[in-house]
Order: sequence, then C-alpha cells, then structure tokens
Amino acid sequence: MAHYVDDLPGTSAGTSTSGPENSNSLISSTSKGPYVHQFKHHYTHLMNALSELRRDEELCDVVLLAGTHRIPAHRVILAACSCYFKTMFTTSLQESSQREIRMLEIDGQTLSQMVMFCYSGELKITDSSVQQLLPAACLLQMGEIQDVCCEYLGKNLDPSNCLGIRAFADTHSCRELARIADVYTQNNFQQVITSDEFLQLSLEHLLILVSSDELHVKSEEQVFEAVKRWIHCDLAGRRQHLATVLEYIRLPLCDPKFLVSVVSEDPLVKADPAARDLVDEAKNYLLLPLERAHMQGPRTRLRRAAYCGEVLYSVGGWCCGEAIKHVERMNPNQRQPKWEQVAPMKKPRCGVGVAVLNGLLYAVGGHDGVAYLNCVERYDPATNQWDNTVAPTTSSRTSVGVAVLNRCLYAVGGQDGVSCLDLVEKYDARDNKWTQVASMGTRRLGVSVSVLKGCLYAIGGSDGQNPLRTVERYDPRTNKWTSVQPMNVPRKHLGTAVFDGKLYAVGGRDDKLELDSAEYYDPITNEWRFIVAMQSRRSGVGLSVSKNKLYAAGGFDGNSYLKSVEVYDPQEMSWRFHSNMNFRRLGGGAATIPMLNVQEDKVKEQQETSESRESPEVEKREMEDNLLGRMLIPKSHRRAIYEYLFNEGVTVAAKDPNAKTHPNIEGVTNLEVMMAMKSLASRELVKQQFAWRHYYWYLTNEGITYLREYLNLPEGVVPATVKNKAKEPRLPLGDRPSRPGPKAEGDRDAYRTTEKQTDAGPGAAPVYRAGFGRGGPAPQ
Repeated sequence: MAHYVDDLPGTSAGTSTSGPENSNSLISSTSKGPYVHQFKHHYTHLMNALSELRRDEELCDVVLLAGTHRIPAHRVILAACSCYFKTMFTTSLQESSQREIRMLEIDGQTLSQMVMFCYSGELKITDSSVQQLLPAACLLQMGEIQDVCCEYLGKNLDPSNCLGIRAFADTHSCRELARIADVYTQNNFQQVITSDEFLQLSLEHLLILVSSDELHVKSEEQVFEAVKRWIHCDLAGRRQHLATVLEYIRLPLCDPKFLVSVVSEDPLVKADPAARDLVDEAKNYLLLPLERAHMQGPRTRLRRAAYCGEVLYSVGGWCCGEAIKHVERMNPNQRQPKWEQVAPMKKPRCGVGVAVLNGLLYAVGGHDGVAYLNCVERYDPATNQWDNTVAPTTSSRTSVGVAVLNRCLYAVGGQDGVSCLDLVEKYDARDNKWTQVASMGTRRLGVSVSVLKGCLYAIGGSDGQNPLRTVERYDPRTNKWTSVQPMNVPRKHLGTAVFDGKLYAVGGRDDKLELDSAEYYDPITNEWRFIVAMQSRRSGVGLSVSKNKLYAAGGFDGNSYLKSVEVYDPQEMSWRFHSNMNFRRLGGGAATIPMLNVQEDKVKEQQETSESRESPEVEKREMEDNLLGRMLIPKSHRRAIYEYLFNEGVTVAAKDPNAKTHPNIEGVTNLEVMMAMKSLASRELVKQQFAWRHYYWYLTNEGITYLREYLNLPEGVVPATVKNKAKEPRLPLGDRPSRPGPKAEGDRDAYRTTEKQTDAGPGAAPVYRAGFGRGGPAPQ
C-alpha cells in the first residue's frame, strides 16, 4: 500500500521534507513529495521472526514451568496478549524479577498452546482441549480465547450435553454461553429431560428451568413427569424438595384427569402436606369457575411456547334489523382459515365495546334492540363460556370505545339515549369495580380508542351533530386529556388499532357517506398519513391486529351489511379479501386473543357435547368436574389462615369472593380464606356449614392433627375451643361446707324473684277431671 504525504490528514499539498537549499536532489522539486509505503505482511513477518527467536530460545527473558513442560517466552509478547502477565511483569510482584515462573493452575500442554497463540494467532480446539482452554483463558484474562471457546461450545450443543455446558459456563462466568445454553435447553426440553445430565441437576438450576415462561412443552404433564423422575433419582435426598419444585409447575394448566388420577394419587404427593395443598388449590378452582379473573397468579400464566398463535374474535353487532349475540373466531395461522362460531353472549349487543384483559374477552355496554346496556360480560376462551359476574358500568351506553391500559379496562364516551357522553370510567378486575376518571374534552359517540406508548387515545366519533376528526390523549399518570394532531378526515364509527408503533384509523363515516380510506398517526412526527384505501367502504367496522397485519371485519357500505373481511399487509401496502364471517355485522366488536394449543380442541369438544347435556345443573356439574382452577394462595397467607383456624377452632367467611380482605385475618383476601377452607373440607379436615350470607368451618380432630403437623406445633397443643377447664378437686364429704341460708323446699322458689314469690290466685289449684286428656272423650 502506498500513498503520498500530502494525501495524509494534516499535511499540506506540495510540502517537502527537503529544504529549498537542497539543490542536489535527484528528483525535481515539482514532485508530489515523500513517498510512504506500508508493507501488507509486515506483522506476519515480525511474528514469525519472534516465533523463531522463541523456538531457538534467543533473547527470551522468562521461562514458564507447568508440570513437566518448560516454555520459554518473551515478557513483552506475553504482556501484550494477557492482562494477567502484564500485571505480573509490570508491578512489584515477586515474579516480575524471576527468570523462571512456576504456573500451578494450568497444565503444561494447555499453557504451551496458549503461548503459541500469542506468537502465531492460531489455536486448535477439540472436544477434549476446550475444557482446559476455557478455564485457562479465564485465568490469564485472554478474551479472544475465551470467546472462541464459548463459540465452539455453543455450536456443539445437543440434548445430552447442554446442561453440562450451562453449568460449565456458570462456573467460569461466561454469560453469553450460559444464555445460549438456556435457550437451547428450553427449546429442546422434551429431549433434554431424557438425558443423564438432567438427573444430576442441582435444585437451584432445576427451579430456574421449570419456572421459565419460555419452556417448550406440549403440556404441564411433561414437566411434572420430568420433576418426578429427577426426585426418584435420589429419593432420600430429594423428596423433601417436592413441594418447592411443584410451586414452579403450572399445575392448574394440567389436564383434569391427569391432575386427579396421577398427581393426586402419587405417593410422594400424598405424603407431603404442602404438595397436597398445591394440588388441592388447582382442583378447588372448580368450585368457583366464574371467579377466574380474580384468581390469576404466576403459576397460572401460560408459557409462551404453549400458544399456537393469535385468534381473531368478532362479537355481536347489528344484522337484519336486530342486535345479535353471536360470536365467532378465526385463526389466521391455519392453512385454510375460516370463521367458526363459539358460545354466544347472554345478551345481544350492537355498538358493543370489546377488549382483552388477562386473556379474557370483555363485552361492555351496547344496545340490545330495546334498551341501552350497562351490563358487562366476560368470555373465557379456555372454557368457551361467558359469565356476567362483572360489575356493571355506572352509565348505560352504546357506541362506546373500550381498551386496556395498565391492566385496567377503560370505557370511553358513547351515548345513553339522551345525549353523547364525555364520561370515562376504569375497571379493575381485582376489585371488580368501575371508577370514573377525568372526562374527555369533547363528547363522543361512535368513538374508537386504542393504547399507544402508555397513553389512551380517543379518535374521532361524533359530538351528536357532526362527525369529528379531533383526537384526544389520556395520560393515566396525570389523569388529564390533551388534544393531539387531528385526522385528515372526520370519522365516526371507525375502527382503530396499533402496531409497529403507529396508530391506524380505518373506515367509518363522515357527514355524507361511508368511508374506505385509512390513515395512521406517527407519535414521533405528530402527523397523520394516508395509506391505500380498502376495497370496500365500511362504517361500524371491527379492526384487529395479528402478526403485524390489520384485519377489517364487517361494517356497512351504504347499501348492505357486510360479512366480508379485508387484511392489510404493510409490506405489500395493499388490502386483500380474506375469509368471510358467518354473520353480517354492523357495530360489532373485534379483538385478538393469544390461543393455547389445547384451547381449540376444548372448544370443539364442548360444542359437540353441548346438545347432549341434560340440564343447566348437569352442565354446571360437568364444568366443575372438568375445569382446572388457577387460584394459588401465597404461603404466608395460607399459614395465616391455618394459624387463625387452629387458634379459634372455627373460621367464618362472608359469601363474597370480591371482598378485599377477611375481617379477622390481616392481609388475606376473603376469597383466599374460602378456597383454603374448601380445600380442607374436601379432605374432611373441617366441617362446613352454610348460612344465608356466610360460610362456617369447624375444625375436626383429623384437622387438628393436620394443622399441628403443618404448623410444626408440639403434640399437646390444641385449639382454644377444645381445651377443657381444669376441675376443682372434690373435698371429702365431711369437709364440704354447708350450703348458706335456709334450704329451699322446692325448685320453684329457687329461681323466682322476691316480688313474685306469692301464692297463686283463686282457681289456680290443679283439679283432676276423669275422662279428659289423652285417650279420653272430647269435652261436651
């Protein structure tokens, strides 16, 4: 490589290193200046020369001794390649002045390879040598060798060695290798659990593995069987950890039959009170199937690998002159996606607001064809059932916008039959309560709401007179609404959705006709921009997102109600028709729910068997026999419940699962008390009685023994309610004191007060009349 000096930064053109007085120059002064040449292979030649000097032990100033190996080297080369050697040679350490240095923690063959690397930049790695090279590289602080060893191990992972490599990476603080090994183990868990390395896992590593949300398993049954195999590998030493490990298995997500016939009947589970409690909690959810929204916990959370994709739902709407309650869904991931009906709502709803909270679908308000609604329904895709135990909104309304922000459901605007509303209220599923927040600046019916970057956006709608293009943004931190850039065109009864950090507004109606146009809002530039128009005009359209594609379902085109669906692909920048719904819908709700692998089969099975059920009572019993619960009580709460029960001998709880706290047990919810008591009742450890508003649970003798064992109490300790008062010792007959006062002649005077102790009036004396009484003739 060559260049002139004036080509270099900071050098002026025409500059020469030879002064003007040098007139004997062989080249005229008109040349460009000094010529600089850089040899491409200089460093290679230099290192080869140094290697030859080391080989011939010329100019070597240090000798490393490891085992039987004697390795000469140059201090400057070692210090340049290793921070360990640099510190050794440049500080006042004893080795800095020694000619020969003994290396105790590295074998000779490995050290020889690493010194050779310092001179040549080459390193040969094999399956056997990598286990010595990586620790040595960590000790000598040679990052290049560390990285290449980790890369080698990462490329050679398989189900039989991934756990060992993970432990190896942990030992030597190789975080990236540990992360790669974790991902591989999670993705190949079903093969990994058959390896011998799995049986040798430490408790800590096992808990990390089975608690991961990223674990790829077909069902939680596989996790349970794997843990059971791990425990039986060292039964004496590991059986004590059963309950600890079960806490990290999603038992409520197991198949009901497996939970009852396998887990419950396992001898180790039967022998462990804490393990039995975990199993009972999963089964006890069957008693309160409609309270699932209040019973979410870390062990009820689905693992990400359990999802088979997102499923689109279309809910309610208006068709053929009436509101409908039909609900259907479509899985766009199927090869031939089609819409299929699921359980209908309990009420028909047009202008309904729909959103997904905690994996459950909420339908808020609407109009049933007769009246405006304030009731709310909730759909569980796992059971294919709707329940109406959700608290109603404070105002009846239709054409309402609904969205989820910070784990709360927001209902925005709408109309109540008298006027447009600016009312906004928030629902917290934990309290089952709606509370009002700051109202919008503008009344809006037919408004659509979406959440973008932690704020709630209310887009378009109508103020009762004209369609709106204005947009408001709600910040929950300040509880205030502020205006943002308005849309390009006014829209009411539109659909909105968010993906890729942008807010899309599609269809709707302006003051003249239905719209096919669509636009998006970019919060960074604070601008609205048009995208390509849909193929059909759609007012009252339902809009949802799946895998970065927009799905516009149903609506009204100005002439007829639609059941067609269009999908927008931002990569292709075009709309195309998708599979049609089963029902035409105007003002229906749309939402997307992640779907579990087993949910589709469950819904189909329930649909097939629904006609054969004898009555609602039969259906309820079957549901209680087949559903799994997700209620998990923290250990501290369970202990507090058990301590109170043991101390008092009886526990009372109101029949209110939504009560925040139990009046007698601090920090524990009423629902947790109910579930814990029902668990004990199922094993006859308490007797349960009912009243109009309360449950009563009385501790049995078996329950006393169980709780004493659970709470680690001494054998003689019993609840206060079963303690007998110590009897006073009886005195000999002759030593007993005489009864004070005159002896009463009858028991009548013993309890009559002084003022009432008089003779009875005339005619009060008893008279015997023959033939009167039982068996005698009736008086004439």
